[in-house]
Amino acid sequence: MHKCEIAGLKLDSPFLLAPLAGITDSPFRRICRRMGAALTYTEMISAKGLTYGDRNTKRLLHTYEDEGIVVFSCLEVNLRYSQGPLRSILRMHRL
Repeated sequence: MHKCEIAGLKLDSPFLLAPLAGITDSPFRRICRRMGAALTYTEMISAKGLTYGDRNTKRLLHTYEDEGIVVFSCLEVNLRYSQGPLRSILRMHRL
């Protein structure tokens, strides 16, 4: 039996880790997963940073299999900057 369901996604725990700038990097997400978080978020990622190839922004997208379900949170209101990077995120993670 699943403990929580969000938009049809069945989670094994009701605990979720919210996106926190400067905090929710991969090591922290992995710790939270081990402590019971069923779903975690990346830090807020700038689509503009991805568009211009910023290495630090790309680093925020790195995940490991033991992290479980990871939601990528992208901060951008200008579609000019968000469409291409979002496609590359999907390709990178084979989604």
